Amino acid sequence: MNVTRTGVIGDLHIPFHNPRIVTLVLDVFEDIGVDRIVLNGDVLDFYGVNSHGPKHPDIRENLEDELDAGREFFNNLRKRFPKIPIVFNAGNHEFRLDRFIIKNCKPFWNILTVEKQMNLELLDIEYFPYNNRYRLEKSNMYIQHSPASYSSPQANFTTNPDSSSIFNCSHRAGMAARTGSKEVYYSYFNGWLSTWDLTPTHKEAFRFIKNHNKWQNCFSIVTCIDETKAINNQYIIDDYKCVVDGNLYEAS
Repeated sequence: MNVTRTGVIGDLHIPFHNPRIVTLVLDVFEDIGVDRIVLNGDVLDFYGVNSHGPKHPDIRENLEDELDAGREFFNNLRKRFPKIPIVFNAGNHEFRLDRFIIKNCKPFWNILTVEKQMNLELLDIEYFPYNNRYRLEKSNMYIQHSPASYSSPQANFTTNPDSSSIFNCSHRAGMAARTGSKEVYYSYFNGWLSTWDLTPTHKEAFRFIKNHNKWQNCFSIVTCIDETKAINNQYIIDDYKCVVDGNLYEAS
């Protein structure tokens, strides 16, 4: 029997991430020895090139700052996990950069891409454009950033009735199940890895967004058996603590 474990995270929104929470999750991945990491979108925020313009004049992050913070994250991630596959499934926030370049400076297309700016090829990180549906090995589990419906995990069975899915983007944690003719299918909302009130900058960036105080910190670890059967376990981070495999992890 071949068993692999894949860590799934998303919605860091660098540079508005919470470093303690991100480090906690990576500590878990390192401790249990995950075989693969899937970054399920919105790793980067691209606040400075969003289509609505900066939300508050006191927020000083610019594109250069965001790119530098992103490169630091990806470089450190590869250093920490030098041998395992890392997959980056882009989200709608990564697509902000593509959309901005296409609209405002088309000659720079294929130069100012996420892949090139983050040096992903050099780091051997596989990149998929928004909104790719990434199949986990040969299983019936798919990882995709944006759900068809944000109302609930259950609502997404309308679009994908005969497969299991892990979504990010909603910043909420949740799970729904549907019993099919051959197996049980699952739909997950996988939370986020930031905190809206960590710093004054965080507060200003997120205070224009509805229900930001109702989001949960969450991540997933998917166990694949013989590449075909995928079993997902979702973990909530509460007060900088989580329990995985019976062990308590706490952010330093």
